[in-house]
Amino acid sequence: MTRLAIAFLSLIIVATPCVAGFAYFRVAGDQAGTVCALTDNGAGSLVSVYVWHMGGGATGSHFGISPPAGATWAFVEFQNPFGQIPASSTDITLNYGTCIDADTYLGVASWISTVPAPSCSDIAVWPNTITDCAFVEHSGIFSQPMIVNSIVGCPCVSAIEPTTWGSVKALYR
Repeated sequence: MTRLAIAFLSLIIVATPCVAGFAYFRVAGDQAGTVCALTDNGAGSLVSVYVWHMGGGATGSHFGISPPAGATWAFVEFQNPFGQIPASSTDITLNYGTCIDADTYLGVASWISTVPAPSCSDIAVWPNTITDCAFVEHSGIFSQPMIVNSIVGCPCVSAIEPTTWGSVKALYR
């Protein structure tokens, strides 16, 4: 009986998806998620920030996006493929409708900029929560920031890829 119980618990543990160490958010200057910098000219220009869920299994997320410190941006909308219509950029809840297990475009937040962001500011998704495929919430998920009004001294942050300690050790063998 004990062996059967251990086998059953092992199966549950192995089959339960975990998102905490593998999923993260990325903000980008384009829908493909490849542009890591944004130019903000102010003077009533439209500023668009694209949000991605990177890696890990998830069924939903809750997050906010705030303009960089020193900028004056008026929120317009957050368009997303899931049909939800958030009222503000600081309280966005998305239900994916299924368990996603790949990098997924979540939507685009748009603002009207009246006062541009200072050079080398950044914008990220925060605070944030991801609900994994077992419907367990994980808070404080990493968010890869995007540079606003980049200059030579503030290059884009390089992409982060989830890995294991074993694969890092293997690089030095």
